[in-house]
Amino acid sequence: MSNSDCEHPISEENRCLKCGEESVTARWRLEDIDEENADKFWSDVASLGGLGDIRAICEIAAEANDEYKDQIKENSDPKNPSLPKLSMVGTSLVRIPFKKLWKDVISVSYFLAKEKGYLGDLEMWEEFVADQQKVNS
Repeated sequence: MSNSDCEHPISEENRCLKCGEESVTARWRLEDIDEENADKFWSDVASLGGLGDIRAICEIAAEANDEYKDQIKENSDPKNPSLPKLSMVGTSLVRIPFKKLWKDVISVSYFLAKEKGYLGDLEMWEEFVADQQKVNS
């Protein structure tokens, strides 16, 4: 399906979750979902189909957070945990930035999520995983 064929069923901050385009005409806005209409929302989402395995996608995001935390622990300087430790790369001592670790984890988890039906782009995935990290901290 091309983005122009998308009906923009669900949006967050006026951005369609299915195709990523700007959308002010979405059937559902995540910002508006509360306890009163949550059941109607989820039954409507189930009838839409094509949004992927939401539970598996969320689990992949949680696993990506856990993997990143583990890599930070492994890559932290024991004397100053806010800095990456020195590592030998070839014949040089370098510090592999935490940001590089983040990008690596995000890239791998993005492709796993795509296999489960995730429809957003890499930038949206990175935002989603970062939001999950804030929620789970």
